[in-house]
Amino acid sequence: MMIRLAANELITALRRALQHLYDPAELRRSPLFELLGIPAPADRVAGLRSLLQAAIQSLKPPLKAASDSAAQRTYDILIYRFIEQSSQKEVASDLALSLRQLQRLETAALQALAETLACRYNLELTWDEPALAPEPPAPAQDQVAQELAWLKKSYQVEEIHLRDLITPVLATLAPLLQAAVYPAAGSESIRLDLDLPDFLPPVRGQATSLQQALLNLLSLVAQGRPRALSLSAKAAAGRVRLEIWSDPPPTSVLHPDDETFSLARQLLNLSGAELNIPSSPETVVQVDFLARGDLHQAHPLILVVDDNQDTLLLLERHLTGSDYRYHGTPDPRQIIPLLEQLRPTVIVLDVMLPGCDGWSLLSQIKQHPAGAETRVIISTILPQERLALTLGADAFLRKPFTREDLLQTLDKF
Repeated sequence: MMIRLAANELITALRRALQHLYDPAELRRSPLFELLGIPAPADRVAGLRSLLQAAIQSLKPPLKAASDSAAQRTYDILIYRFIEQSSQKEVASDLALSLRQLQRLETAALQALAETLACRYNLELTWDEPALAPEPPAPAQDQVAQELAWLKKSYQVEEIHLRDLITPVLATLAPLLQAAVYPAAGSESIRLDLDLPDFLPPVRGQATSLQQALLNLLSLVAQGRPRALSLSAKAAAGRVRLEIWSDPPPTSVLHPDDETFSLARQLLNLSGAELNIPSSPETVVQVDFLARGDLHQAHPLILVVDDNQDTLLLLERHLTGSDYRYHGTPDPRQIIPLLEQLRPTVIVLDVMLPGCDGWSLLSQIKQHPAGAETRVIISTILPQERLALTLGADAFLRKPFTREDLLQTLDKF
């Protein structure tokens, strides 16, 4: 018997479940099993995740379909947004769409997915209400979090001299330091004193976010209307420390919970820089930047071994813009020569390889002299985490996994 169900109710539940596809607590509470009228399996989370992944895969168009067809666009959006958990901004950029276009197409893709599930589970969708509107704008805090997540995903390591980092910040800030905006005590404008030695090593990070963080900090300090601000820097222990002084010292200490201060700290953290409020009353804040180091230490090489070309492309995309270098091969016979030649920091290894036992390959890597300090992450659809770790793997990633899962695992090493 055909069961009637409001389409918007199903689409709303679908959207929420897909947004939290890798969140067990959220999936466990999803009403989708009840809405679809099917019994929940013993492992409710894995069952729902598999159901949604299979439904999306069922929308994959045939190979002969045009790459710019509506069906291909629908499938791509569902894969990028929900299987890979990419942000709307990132997917819009990848597909050369405006954010509003992407939101409309995402809503249409969810409607197509709902209709697919309705056919599969003998449901009659009613469209008495208007078609589901695009996802409403996120609250301000969520928008900040999304923007920071986007910056992290698009992270490009740059090396820049501190003076070149600070000069455009001061040029931007100059109007705010005039008497009409932040009048200094007894002077027409706030005086700037710089002590940035030319022999300092370059700092590493994302120049745009570092500059915005410094802009936030200096504008915040300038609100205290000092006569002068001093910026001095020195190198120590692989870092370059920037100290910001105020004359006279500020009457109130900057508070870590201040929104501007907190955002500056988060932007600095994207580049591995640290923001501190020292105990010295003369120094307002200290910023410790990462200094330039050895290229291989700064950008560890990740060797990916997987016979599925789509998986290789996906992991290459996951590592693009990160602090890691990528090298991939579909041929397991190349892993030992590549291990000797490239000396990768981490190997991401599938165990279901053609003509090769991946578990034996794991043993070969661990026993080879060149692999003594190489970490191995087993990446497979098999539920064999205990076996992988017992046989010497350093970590385990169950497919499918997100970019964040991969980067968090690599960051541990």
